[in-house]
Amino acid sequence: MARFSSTHGLVAAMFLVSACGHQPTHVEKQAPAPVKVKRTQDVFSAFGGKQVPAGKPFKISSEPIGVTSVRAVFKLKKATWTVFTSPAGKEEKEYTVHILVRRGDKRTTVLMDSGETKKVLGLTLTIKKVGEAYITARQDWFPFAVLLVR
Repeated sequence: MARFSSTHGLVAAMFLVSACGHQPTHVEKQAPAPVKVKRTQDVFSAFGGKQVPAGKPFKISSEPIGVTSVRAVFKLKKATWTVFTSPAGKEEKEYTVHILVRRGDKRTTVLMDSGETKKVLGLTLTIKKVGEAYITARQDWFPFAVLLVR
């Protein structure tokens, strides 16, 4: 049988201690992780499209429109209509529009009928008129709404 010297025993003991998860006695302190600050995204600040003042009716369609004094952006997402014949025999359409409203870091889609007024994100919206316009370049009909924001 082979004989081990005391030096071999000491080296083996050090190896076992370090291999079994022994932590070094000198530990460097790490800086705390940076705190992430949630920034609210003001959609109006980043908006570069057409802008109009509040209090005056304006026409919206598929292109978003910004309203300056209330710092909100509006877009007509969809328009649906029902066609019916009145008792007098005249064909009429009733429109419902889906409008995307973005203000500050909030956004919502509101459904409104022509002539209706609703409160949305602290704003008063009134649909003055809804219809369709023929775009010659595209040879198609596109919906629009005339909106008043207060």
